[in-house]
Amino acid sequence: MTEITSDGGPAGPAGQAPLAGLRVVDLSGSLPGALATLFLADAGADVVLVEPPGGSALRRRVDWPVLGRGRRSVVVDLRADGGRDELDALLADADVLVTTYRPATLAALRLTAADLAADHPRLVSASITGFGPGGPWRDLPGYEGLVLAKLGVFHVKEAITARRGPAYVSVPFASWGAAHTAVHGILAALLERDASGLGQQVAADLARGVGALDTWNFYTEIVGIRWPDAFTVVKAFNAAGEVQGPLVYPLLTAPTKDGTWLQFA
Repeated sequence: MTEITSDGGPAGPAGQAPLAGLRVVDLSGSLPGALATLFLADAGADVVLVEPPGGSALRRRVDWPVLGRGRRSVVVDLRADGGRDELDALLADADVLVTTYRPATLAALRLTAADLAADHPRLVSASITGFGPGGPWRDLPGYEGLVLAKLGVFHVKEAITARRGPAYVSVPFASWGAAHTAVHGILAALLERDASGLGQQVAADLARGVGALDTWNFYTEIVGIRWPDAFTVVKAFNAAGEVQGPLVYPLLTAPTKDGTWLQFA
């Protein structure tokens, strides 16, 4: 096991950071995991990025100086004899493990919830996948483009391009949403561990990640179904690309029973 320094620069000083003293082992090799552990590192956690021989694929991203900041790195070959033992040595005094492997890969590496509960009962693990641990798409890779295509997001966003057909969305909605879902689960599980003494596995996925952020179409449709006489559901744009209706979600105002007005935005 070789330890190397992150290109992202030194971690902040220990002391009063909210997560100071927390040790995180990062096995993620894609954006959602990197974003989740970046947040933890910025909050003072000691984040150790476990990279395969040759380095993580994340290092080839142009934003690696941002994604890789505030952490240290070790090289572990999980496919080699003794690689799993090296990982277990890292997990022995870790509080959190973050992975972005598919469920089949987690099983092959003996990193399922049951495996970790048996070997490291106090460890909180976060598994970030494309479509969650169950269902027919469970073992599809958690790629931003694949998840958005499967969910029909590219079709919904077709108005952003002049040609007909789906439009590629370059903003990583799904990865961002999944990362923060994982962070919420990690922090909640750490709080629960204070009472029970046991860790647990939390699951986050890109499909629900984008759903948590891009609520526009869902919300407007629900409003139209609930109050059909008040609102008419139409497509956002007509064939000429013109806006068909007012912006319902950010401008919706309504009174509560006690006379308070709310504006949603």
